Amino acid sequence: MVFSLQNYILLRKISCGNVGCVHLAYHKDSLQKFAIKMTNLDTTNSSIRYHNEKNILRLCNHKNIIRIYDDGLEKITKQNHYKSISKNIGFITLHLLDYSIKDYIQKHKCVSEIQSLS
Repeated sequence: MVFSLQNYILLRKISCGNVGCVHLAYHKDSLQKFAIKMTNLDTTNSSIRYHNEKNILRLCNHKNIIRIYDDGLEKITKQNHYKSISKNIGFITLHLLDYSIKDYIQKHKCVSEIQSLS
């Protein structure tokens, strides 16, 4: 299912975790590909985690820490057969990697301490 989020067109879900889901997306103007992490902000705890992650990533500048390009808040409304369901989400636009850490470890079988630190 393709849908829009501010300046982005989200194409498909890449993965989900405890805090949110990551989607493959294109910027509407540049057509550059990004990963967009979306977090449901309807609980105080998830809202705090979202803002902490966003603020920490903004401060980081290291080759092994993924770069944040954009962030924002959005209200998403979904319509089912009986009612409309709205939820507040926070999103973080990130550099899109060609592989996951899981893929890297499966390919290389192990990661040395030196590799993990560099």
